[in-house]
Amino acid sequence: MVLAVLLGCSQVCFASRIKLACLYIVEEQDQILACHLKRKSDNSDSETTVKPTVFFTTVNRYATATSDFGDVDDTRSFTSEALLSKTRLKRLNRSLTKDKLKAIIRTRDQFETLNRIRFCSKYGAMDIFYRYGKINGVQITNFDDPTEFNDVELNEYGIALETPLHFLSDFNFNLRGAYKRIERKGVVEHKAYAEENINQFEGIAVFPQFLGSKKTNLEFKYVFQDIDPTPSGSTKRERKIFSTKLTQYTDFPSFAKEGSKVSCGVAYDKESYSDVDIIKSDLFFGTSIRGINDGAFDVNFNPTFFICEVKGKDSRDNLQFRTDLSLLYRLLNEEKKSLHLKFPLRYDFPLHGVCEFENFRTGFELGGDILYNDVTFSVSTGYAYQYFFDLQEGLNLFNFNISMAY
Repeated sequence: MVLAVLLGCSQVCFASRIKLACLYIVEEQDQILACHLKRKSDNSDSETTVKPTVFFTTVNRYATATSDFGDVDDTRSFTSEALLSKTRLKRLNRSLTKDKLKAIIRTRDQFETLNRIRFCSKYGAMDIFYRYGKINGVQITNFDDPTEFNDVELNEYGIALETPLHFLSDFNFNLRGAYKRIERKGVVEHKAYAEENINQFEGIAVFPQFLGSKKTNLEFKYVFQDIDPTPSGSTKRERKIFSTKLTQYTDFPSFAKEGSKVSCGVAYDKESYSDVDIIKSDLFFGTSIRGINDGAFDVNFNPTFFICEVKGKDSRDNLQFRTDLSLLYRLLNEEKKSLHLKFPLRYDFPLHGVCEFENFRTGFELGGDILYNDVTFSVSTGYAYQYFFDLQEGLNLFNFNISMAY
């Protein structure tokens, strides 16, 4: 699972986000079996199919949204951008107009494709993957005038190793390490076509039976980014992210066929420039009641605090609180096909910083899976309407995702 936006700085990064969405460590799990490795039987010359060991994953997504794929803190991002632009405008003895604030709450027309080959064995798994992303009109080109935007493009190559470890009979955990080489273009202020190169190192530890309980999971994730903007002539910098989440599964309440789960967590994200540190912290609590009415309904409630601190320059600190509620209804839940309808509702309330970005969002998502000749196709689409009260601005948002698995 998986959580973040670089906020309040002149090089706001929108395309290489570490997926810290509401403190969930997000990892694409859709897998496509690419081939069955075959070998000769010990007692025969004929070939027999053995356990699949090579998988291929492809996930393709398109959206018109207010945040990048994997990010959820759009209100914090807008607030930090407005505060940065406001400090720039102090030289002119004026603040942002209503029209400039409205321009900051733009939508992102974006596409992303992820392709991964996974090699499995009894010792664990190795992934080789490539990701490409393109976001149109996302990056503020000049924070002195936050009404002009340029595109962002991303190429990511990586390798990861994952293995389970066992100690005694009641204690085990999974480890995952990854290296990613990211080539990013379009996030440097004043230089719409400038490139940056990033070396990213990740470590993930998951304890599925924390403290010996089969119903308690504990997760840790650490990410380090070495960001080299040498081609653009900008300042070299680094970024560190740490997140942890604790999840408790229960059989309560009795009317929920699949029980419930309660989780809480925190994420800490620090990006260091030569004279400023940008620190984002997320505090999360969530609960989910699953399988209500004989498995037909799920209810999810996830409140989150989004915090941003900027140290070393004029204060651009800000804080928001989000209430996030969703209802999922299973229209069809069979072995070879399923269909569900989800109704999300959320409300963002600013507690510190710019107050004009208070908003609510509601909509629907329709998704399902079909198993055909051992191939599973997964498709989902959705629409949402987001409205900003003070600015009287409404946005129409869309998304479409497709993947398959064999």
